[in-house]
Amino acid sequence: MIGCFFIALLADNIGRRAALVLGCWLTVLGCIVLIFAQALWMASLGLILCGMGSDSVYGTLLSLASECVNDNFRQKISAIVQAFFIVGALFVTLFYYLF
Repeated sequence: MIGCFFIALLADNIGRRAALVLGCWLTVLGCIVLIFAQALWMASLGLILCGMGSDSVYGTLLSLASECVNDNFRQKISAIVQAFFIVGALFVTLFYYLF
């Protein structure tokens, strides 16, 4: 949730798309730190960065998608975004379980 607050402030100043890209890069940076972690504190830092980035991407993407469509499709777009985030989380969990 911490990432949402920082990215929300940035999204108002630099734009939603730029904030979305920043959140994606924050997630990628956290994943790289997590991959190469050799200590518990490095793994914790990677998980914190991944969490901050993914939380900010979710909120920013939902608001950007809601602004870009007509009023008739807003509920459908919100449901689609939420469904794909859930499917992605389930896919990652399944991938971790299998490998």
